[in-house]
Amino acid sequence: MTYSAIRFEQPQIVHTASSSEINKLVIQYHVKDLKSYIRGEETKEGAKRSFQQLQSIGLTPYEIAKKTKCRLKDLIFA
Repeated sequence: MTYSAIRFEQPQIVHTASSSEINKLVIQYHVKDLKSYIRGEETKEGAKRSFQQLQSIGLTPYEIAKKTKCRLKDLIFA
């Protein structure tokens, strides 16, 4: 005795993200990485790369420290 299963497929609706949405996600990711560094959960090299990436997006060191909710001197590679 055999049977065949019917698989219903829904069309995938893919939302195309705008440039500002992508930048927002990138900023959130790297800020989270910097916060992990401050807590001692991330390496200095990884945090430095995140800091540089945020600067390449156009954030100043002061803005980065403000988003990370730390003092600028805590980000020793600033």
